[in-house]
Amino acid sequence: MQIKKKTLSIIVIIILILGLGYFAYYKYLPTYKRSIEIQAYKKSLYESVVCEYSCPLSEQVYKNKTQMLPNNECIKSCTEEFKANYGSTSPTDKEKALDGFFDDLSLVISACKKLSTGENSTEIDNTRFFECASTQLGNMDEKYGYLN
Repeated sequence: MQIKKKTLSIIVIIILILGLGYFAYYKYLPTYKRSIEIQAYKKSLYESVVCEYSCPLSEQVYKNKTQMLPNNECIKSCTEEFKANYGSTSPTDKEKALDGFFDDLSLVISACKKLSTGENSTEIDNTRFFECASTQLGNMDEKYGYLN
């Protein structure tokens, strides 16, 4: 009993289609879905951090010293939504390292801290620091399109 070339071709095509369907359903879609979830996490975190660093400053006592610091109520309201949506979930370290977002976020804060510290001092000018951080964080959406 010989199988005709046309029948064999149809069987091979069906097997290929089933294989591609299996790959798409069990490998590609979960990975794609996870990357969308991670981007949503990053966007929500970014919005929360930008909000916190943009809060109005007021004189507050911190470590027995009166300083200009962000308003506590404003900070709470900035973090509420993020905590409600992502309070117990976080991307893995491997997922965090994929595009450098978390490293850049940290670098912006560190650079502003350095810029707002006096030359011969370890004290930070909080007004300058929070203004710098707010501005520089706001520029990150140019590099990471999913933040828009």
